[in-house]
Amino acid sequence: CLLTAGPGCASGWRDLQCSRQRGRQVCSATSGSVVRSEGAAGQRAACARGSDELPRMRFATALLVAYDGSRGWAWDSTIRTALADVLTRIVREPVTLEAASRTDAGVHARGQLACFFTEKPPLGGNLQLLRYRVNQMLPDDLVLRKVAAAPSDYDVRTNGGKIYRYHLDTNSVADPLSRRTEWHYPARHGKPPFSVELAQQAASLALGRQSFLPFANAQAAETKRDPLCEIRRLDVLHLGEGRVRIEVEGDRFMYRMVRNLAGLITRVGAGELEPDLLGQILSETAWPSDIVKLTAPPHGLILHRVLHCQGTDPFLAAVAAVKAARDLEAAAAAYALGRE
Repeated sequence: CLLTAGPGCASGWRDLQCSRQRGRQVCSATSGSVVRSEGAAGQRAACARGSDELPRMRFATALLVAYDGSRGWAWDSTIRTALADVLTRIVREPVTLEAASRTDAGVHARGQLACFFTEKPPLGGNLQLLRYRVNQMLPDDLVLRKVAAAPSDYDVRTNGGKIYRYHLDTNSVADPLSRRTEWHYPARHGKPPFSVELAQQAASLALGRQSFLPFANAQAAETKRDPLCEIRRLDVLHLGEGRVRIEVEGDRFMYRMVRNLAGLITRVGAGELEPDLLGQILSETAWPSDIVKLTAPPHGLILHRVLHCQGTDPFLAAVAAVKAARDLEAAAAAYALGRE
């Protein structure tokens, strides 16, 4: 059965959930009946309670969301609410959304990952229809790109990392057509043109696992979080015609960490700061007193992609299920043709 639109999808969803539950079914200590639970802790709790309190089956639905943050939209305050309200009206169940990244006001996303849980498969499991209806009701700057069924214990906050992209326009005159998605940073008076080489020298000093607390904006919560983050890749790419992209991949990021890194790297590329300053800040876990921390504005930042741990991507699983179904249909057709 397909995990997207098509005949028999509801039964396929049930089959998928049942197959996932086979390894999680436990016998009640009192009646010997089968108890459906969520994880090992849920199994132990269900056995302790007996068969009178059976946990409810949850159906998880993963979403790939894109949005333009130009209106000052932030995930927590506006985007989550707008999307959850539409989903609630369509699936006719209260919907609470969880997301992999809580983007700030003005930040864009091409690959925001979100998830919600329901007691029944949404629209009987017809997820293509769900996507169509949601997009018909959302504003133009918020789009649901993909939908897929996910395991009942799916958690978007447990992921393999994220990729962010920051876009710069270093031309002397800004392009009005890209002003909402690029930070215009022309060369200052008496300074040479933007140097991608110098910017990359600075960016390379951030690679590896180290404390990025100096690049987190001052918040009470940040001092309680683990400041160690692993930057796997931090590239400064010249795209031509004065356009520059800063692309960073890491396992996790602190509050406004990417924008603070982008601000420093941009100033290095513009010849305002020395490349080794980034390494100095990380080693001393503090900014020099004579250097003002410049946070790059939000409109140049895009959440490009949320990475899944191996074997946990529900969208790939959906594609694989479609391919398997088509291969099965083709094999059945070839078998029937051979018997004629």
